[in-house]
Amino acid sequence: MWMRAGALIALIASLAVPALGGDAALASVLQTTLEAYLSARGAKEHISAASLSISFRGDPANVNVDAGRTRYGGGGVPATASNLYQIGSNTKAFTAVTILQLEAAGTLNIAQTLGQWLPEYPSWKQVTIRRLLNMTSGIPDYDDAPFFLTAVASRPNRLWTPAQLIAFVDPVYGHALPPTRGWSYSNTNYLLAQLIIERATGHSYADEITKRFLAGNLGLRETYYQADTYPKSVTSRMVSGYFFNSSRGLEALRPLLGRDVKDGSLSWAQEAGGMVSTLEDLTRWARALYRATCSRPRSVMS
Repeated sequence: MWMRAGALIALIASLAVPALGGDAALASVLQTTLEAYLSARGAKEHISAASLSISFRGDPANVNVDAGRTRYGGGGVPATASNLYQIGSNTKAFTAVTILQLEAAGTLNIAQTLGQWLPEYPSWKQVTIRRLLNMTSGIPDYDDAPFFLTAVASRPNRLWTPAQLIAFVDPVYGHALPPTRGWSYSNTNYLLAQLIIERATGHSYADEITKRFLAGNLGLRETYYQADTYPKSVTSRMVSGYFFNSSRGLEALRPLLGRDVKDGSLSWAQEAGGMVSTLEDLTRWARALYRATCSRPRSVMS
């Protein structure tokens, strides 16, 4: 959402061999390009760092280039490939794949409804799991709710539960936003998907994605999920993130303008956007997604 950590770029190349005469030559060209972009756009876009990781098919090593520093305004230390970033809504792919694995295992079906899995939300009882995943549910985004924005600005480190976040748009309460139409991006959809995962498995979301992906054979050794505040061992490696959005409708968030929120709680995002990772890990994850190797049941992946 609004809490960006520098500039995060992860690319998957479909080339069989590195271009430009080898990895070193390619890295040199990319380094020059990245530094030029940061010099030209860093101040205008409030970017403290720019990082790039490219994976070539058949090559076990990534080409990594980094520019800038870990804190805005020239602070911190130079950014490197070992830095962690908040990966935001890339988190949603882990949620969607978990749902698809559960479907492949026969635990659920994405044609089933919230009425079957989450009857505590009767206003949305006809919404299917499929519509949650593809953003056509009609359920508004809780982080568009004025009450939510005010609450986050006043207590940025508050520990939120999914139920508390969903309540900001639940029609049973008078302050709920009106339903959306057609395709409409909504973090609420994925909080509801999180609850379905937990109900279907009997385990926490964190436990499920850890055993399915983070501790599996995908090589995601530098990817982490925490539903609240990350430990110092993680935040000390993170590029700082800042809120610089003064757009109309976000007036409630003005107390956060210019603040470094790296150490804050990500419970406001949870499985809709709470993960942190390195760029190399993101390329591994993207390859697994496009090869469809991670959508099979865990028993097949192990």
